[in-house]
Amino acid sequence: MNLQQGTTLLPAFNTIPGVRMEERSPGSYRLSIRGSLLRSPFGVRNVKIYLDEVPLTDASGNTYLNSIDPSTLHNITILKGPDGSLFGANSGGVVIMTPNGLQSNPSTTWGIRESAGSYGLFHHHLTGNYVVNNKYNVGLDYAYQRSDGYRENTASHRHFIQTAQRFKYTEKNELRFIGLYSSMAYRTPGGLTEAQYAENPKQARPAAGPNPGATQQQAAIYNNTLLGGLIHDAFLTSHLKHVFSVFGSYTDFKNPFITNFEKRYEHNYGVRSYFSYTGQFHSNFTWQADAGIEWQQSKADILNFDNNGGVQGKEQAGDALKKLSTLLLCPFFRRLSKAAEYRSRLKS
Repeated sequence: MNLQQGTTLLPAFNTIPGVRMEERSPGSYRLSIRGSLLRSPFGVRNVKIYLDEVPLTDASGNTYLNSIDPSTLHNITILKGPDGSLFGANSGGVVIMTPNGLQSNPSTTWGIRESAGSYGLFHHHLTGNYVVNNKYNVGLDYAYQRSDGYRENTASHRHFIQTAQRFKYTEKNELRFIGLYSSMAYRTPGGLTEAQYAENPKQARPAAGPNPGATQQQAAIYNNTLLGGLIHDAFLTSHLKHVFSVFGSYTDFKNPFITNFEKRYEHNYGVRSYFSYTGQFHSNFTWQADAGIEWQQSKADILNFDNNGGVQGKEQAGDALKKLSTLLLCPFFRRLSKAAEYRSRLKS
């Protein structure tokens, strides 16, 4: 991540074998792990994404990955294949993001980063991590990004604020808190035919038949998301650890599209709890067993209206949806080779 420009996650993800990330229009991501994108026309599907122990993926499987500013993340871990089962049954895999402020051995640091590029790109990031004492530290990030884009109707902007706090109240127990608010908007130019692309590759989707064009309808995405989570991490013995987290989120989503004007109001909340036991097999390998549960519930009010040139019109349809998701993590074993021996094998 440190080798990339910091305005998008796409280049960093695409350095990982088996991972593919695409950006259709500025701020609109597609993410797949080991080919799960083959069955997904858009968005993030069959992949579970977490901020530390707090799911960014809601109970319906939806993930607003574009709400996160890349510069506010300390590191990312990607679990592919069977290892993804450590976080429940997922066909695509798991992505675990560690926010600034929750890194190991934190120190008091402050920083500011400014970057700019072509097509009106500007990114501002203000970050700070304050170690109050040997038990408590606070991380705070604010980021702003804007871009005009290459094509018509592709402008985007995002305000993002995040706090991550750690309180180690005993030697073997700690509390962590993650809170963030993201307000973003980006316009969607739509697809072009080969003839339209040859005529002008910068144009947005033009009018076709009875349907107006993307610019005329002011096609765009507006997303305001608030998320928070509290994590308790306890080492019950030198080998046994228990993790418990409670979390919730709210999203106000608007999408003026070619044929309609969609509004969604989404509530999501849940808990996670699991035990992790680490043992040693002879002197060459360590092993780990995990068992637990993750429970989520989401509620969504979805309303569709006529789109009168970017202005909400007459209601077309409305739905009230509720989704309950329960993941049982039965005893899951994996063998972990010792790092020192693994490195010596690589050298040999």
